Amino acid sequence: MYLMQHVDRATRMREGYAPSMLDLIFTNEEYMVDNLENVAPLDSSDYVSLLWDFVTYFDPKVYPVEHKVRNVRKSDYKSMRSDLQKIEWNTALNKSTIDNM
Repeated sequence: MYLMQHVDRATRMREGYAPSMLDLIFTNEEYMVDNLENVAPLDSSDYVSLLWDFVTYFDPKVYPVEHKVRNVRKSDYKSMRSDLQKIEWNTALNKSTIDNM
């Protein structure tokens, strides 16, 4: 097995310094990352943001479906909202700790 490294350009650009490639994206398949772009940094950062499409595939002959997929379009969101609004969230969450979640 080998890993494919997809970033091929500098991801950190700082005035007075040579640009460097510090952010890396590794996959085990060459075509899993597509349309990789450097986009504007967040706030005043000297690191560019990376944007890409993650390409996946599904072959039902190789990976047979073993579970049912729920159709969320048939969900009763109105009732769910109503039920959730009845909960006293501040009280419910204040009694919670990491151990009993």
